[in-house]
Amino acid sequence: MMNTSERKTKSLVKITLLLLAVAVTLVIMDRRSNASWSEEENRGKTTQSERQTDANAERMIAEGKQTFRFDTFGDEAFWSDALQLHRAIAGANFGGVGPGVRPSM
Repeated sequence: MMNTSERKTKSLVKITLLLLAVAVTLVIMDRRSNASWSEEENRGKTTQSERQTDANAERMIAEGKQTFRFDTFGDEAFWSDALQLHRAIAGANFGGVGPGVRPSM
């Protein structure tokens, strides 16, 4: 059987462990909330590196649009010089070869 002093000691140990657990939990929660506050503060700010990356991305997109819209990659030489497709489209009636291409086709 336990005497009174042993019961008080066990109760004191339990209370101490409970308070320690609460303190650790509060510290962890405080660190997480501080991290989220700093993330929110920096959310609207961009660094020089991010600005440079954004500028490069915009430049590359503009170059890609230019290439996609206007670069023929040498195809005009193949279709015009090698195959002479323009003559086949025109037809014999217009100085080309074959029946030509009609709009209704």
